Amino acid sequence: MYPATPVDATDLAGAPNAALQNGAAQQPNTAQLQVLVPAGDAAVSIDGARMRQTGTVRNFVTPPLQPGKDYQLNVQMNDGGRTLTRTAYVRAGEQQTVDFTRDQ
Repeated sequence: MYPATPVDATDLAGAPNAALQNGAAQQPNTAQLQVLVPAGDAAVSIDGARMRQTGTVRNFVTPPLQPGKDYQLNVQMNDGGRTLTRTAYVRAGEQQTVDFTRDQ
């Protein structure tokens, strides 16, 4: 595993990414993170920034990343008093999935 650089998730907070929701292509030098959760009202945070999206499938796009470098995203889900954390490693131009619907 390569050393990873944390991504500032501040740019990820807020409204869902309109480009992804409309089926537009991913922007160059960004990574897409899909988060699967068991309940549509589960609270999801990426690097401490709470996401406003709801639903069992949530899509996020990182800010622009340096090509060829690994980045670490810490994803947390709170569902009915249960808090789970997963770590995702992403690279520019790639897509990763974090699945909270399965036990690890």
